[in-house]
Amino acid sequence: MNRDPIVDEIRAIRDDFAKRYNYDIDAIVRALQKAFVDEERQPVSLPPYSARLNSSSKSPTNRRISSNSGITPENISPRMTL
Repeated sequence: MNRDPIVDEIRAIRDDFAKRYNYDIDAIVRALQKAFVDEERQPVSLPPYSARLNSSSKSPTNRRISSNSGITPENISPRMTL
């Protein structure tokens, strides 16, 4: 199996970060929380998945293809699946 250089780089960065805190998960979490506060970013809070699913019935992921939608095997692109 081929190695992905991007994955290798991310793993090396993660390992260097963990090594900086002697692989102590509590210290790592504290450092990440401090960095988060220092950057003054606002956390994103999403409703539970089931609430999002029920609230957006017009979402393409929630619609079913009706039998009169005009989709036939002839007009489906090779990348499109039913």
